[in-house]
Amino acid sequence: MSYIADLGLSRKKDESDLEDCVYGVLPYVAPEVLYKRPYKIVADVYSFGIIMTEISTGRPPHYDIKYDEELAIRICNGLRPEFAKDTPECYIKLANECMDANPSNRPPASYIYDELSRWYNIVNNGTAKDEDELVIVKVFQSADSVIPKLSTEISIYPKDKLTSKLLNFKNLSEPVNSLISLSASKSIEFVDIPTNL
Repeated sequence: MSYIADLGLSRKKDESDLEDCVYGVLPYVAPEVLYKRPYKIVADVYSFGIIMTEISTGRPPHYDIKYDEELAIRICNGLRPEFAKDTPECYIKLANECMDANPSNRPPASYIYDELSRWYNIVNNGTAKDEDELVIVKVFQSADSVIPKLSTEISIYPKDKLTSKLLNFKNLSEPVNSLISLSASKSIEFVDIPTNL
């Protein structure tokens, strides 16, 4: 069993006086928080969606992009991490809902928990009751067969990118969803991760 803790209010002790500043690892911080809106619990739902993409690909979000103001601008303009090829559609849909630019459109944690539990039980406990649930079993088993083949090696990747930093950007626009994330998931371009590295 895994647990995710809320670290949204954590910061270095010598920076506790920077009340209106954002502190974190850039790709995991919700766009509205980057935009300096007050932190709310739904920002953690966004971060969970980012973690879902990382689980899909085996790679940190935006690993090939510099974590700077330009990336913050792109995130506010709708940039989201990609999914690995063969990621189940229902998984992609839930992750995209979690990463919605509008915090009020994000699902509550209880819904996420219920969906993940349902998928787990259908796949691992043989509780599929209908054709839709049999499809869920098939797509997750197919994805599970691909996961061991995914390369998690990243040739040049500075580990300090995953260290929390002060994020103080000035030129951000109001957060929006990209047109890609608003379109049907069948039109999403998937990352084909090489298996021979």
